[in-house]
Order: sequence, then structure tokens, then C-alpha cells
Amino acid sequence: MKDVDKNGLGGPNSDLKPIADLENWSPSFGATLDALREKGGRAEDAMNFVRDYYEVMKEVAKILKPGQPAAWVVANRTMSRVNIPTHLITQELCQHLGYEHEVTLPREIPTKTLPWENAPENIEGTKGDLMANENIVVTRSPSE
Repeated sequence: MKDVDKNGLGGPNSDLKPIADLENWSPSFGATLDALREKGGRAEDAMNFVRDYYEVMKEVAKILKPGQPAAWVVANRTMSRVNIPTHLITQELCQHLGYEHEVTLPREIPTKTLPWENAPENIEGTKGDLMANENIVVTRSPSE
């Protein structure tokens, strides 16, 4: 579990360059980055994750036949006490790539390995909620 951030999307092992236009292609992501920058938060970590995630979306589009469904199961996490609307970011970036948005289905996560809340600032009694819900963003792959 401890190696997930190092080996997962946005981890330091990525050799991809930042994509400045991500903020324009996804207004929700742009607003999230603004909020993180305002707080002196983890804007670079968020950019690295979304950059890698966007590259995955591009690769999936290459593999799927035109018009095939793709389901993106995402949870909205929090960084520096800023909620990251991953479901909206997913929808917007997919649409930028030519995917057609079908529907977004919210659902609760009934059980999970990670805790339900944490104390990110390490102040006793000050806790923040962790992911308890996820969204299934259903899209159709680009026509061409």
C-alpha cells in the first residue's frame, strides 16, 4: 500500500512533461489548481496525477473501436483540504479527446481498506473525510 503513490499515476517515476493546457481543457481542474495554489497546497501533485490520467485516456481511445463504451471508476479525493472533482475532470478531459459522455453514476463505497478519515495536519481532533463515494463516468470512445 505504501508504494501506491510512488508507482501509481502521478508518481515520481513518470517521465511525462506537464501539460499546461489541462487547466483549459477541464475548467473543473483549472478551478481545483487555483484553489490548491491559493492554499499553498499540492498543485504540482494534482497536475502530475491528472497529466498521467489524461495520457491513459488517450491510450484507451487508441485501443477502443469508435463508439465503444468506456467506464471510468473514480473517487473524488481531497488534497490540502481541497476537494478534487475527479468525475467532472474525467468527463471534461474525455470530451476534449472526443469521447461522448453518456452518464455519470454515483455510488457509495460500502467497505474499503483505507480509513474513512484522517488528520492531514497532524492536529489531534482535526480530521478530514477520505473517499467514501465514487462515480462511474460512462463514455463512448471517439469516432475517429
